[in-house]
Amino acid sequence: MATDQEMNVISDGNEATEDRGPLIQDKELEEVRNMVEEATDNAPASADDVIAFLEAEDEEEELDSSEESYVDNRVAIARDIRPMIAAWHEYKQAMSQVKANYKLWKIESEISGDPQDQRKDGLIESASRLKKSVDFIEGEIKDAFPQLKGVAFLTRSELLVLPTWMHGLLGITIEASPEEQAAAREALQEQLESSDPQE
Repeated sequence: MATDQEMNVISDGNEATEDRGPLIQDKELEEVRNMVEEATDNAPASADDVIAFLEAEDEEEELDSSEESYVDNRVAIARDIRPMIAAWHEYKQAMSQVKANYKLWKIESEISGDPQDQRKDGLIESASRLKKSVDFIEGEIKDAFPQLKGVAFLTRSELLVLPTWMHGLLGITIEASPEEQAAAREALQEQLESSDPQE
């Protein structure tokens, strides 16, 4: 059975700003990667949806300005959803890279006059796989988060790097300075780089 420390649970609301260590362990993240791959391997993907995803502009998430509260009562589902959150960050980063490459390809294809460049097929295939993975994980999060309202299973910095729609599922809002947000993003990036499966 996992301990509070292993689960990175905040048992005291006054400790919500403390650094509690890495989000999850590498083994847990690898298990989620495998589960997502198995769950989405044969899932159909709409070509129109993939193109729409690649064409869409990235939206900046804004943090609401109001007080946050933490009440720790139970953590049953938190143990399973934490590695899902880590995997979500990982896949979202990969999606951002694919979108950047797609936009670069569009510019280069317009200059060369060759819209059928073979790179397009590879980018669409990568985007399709990533989009299915993210959709699957977000479905799991949408099921779990409403049940975790009042459970302080994430640190403040971990919450800061989540989008506001996830905050809404947890029933919280967070106010943070630009410097604090930047520090949280930097910490997340370091964790993503340390858990990169390609390294």
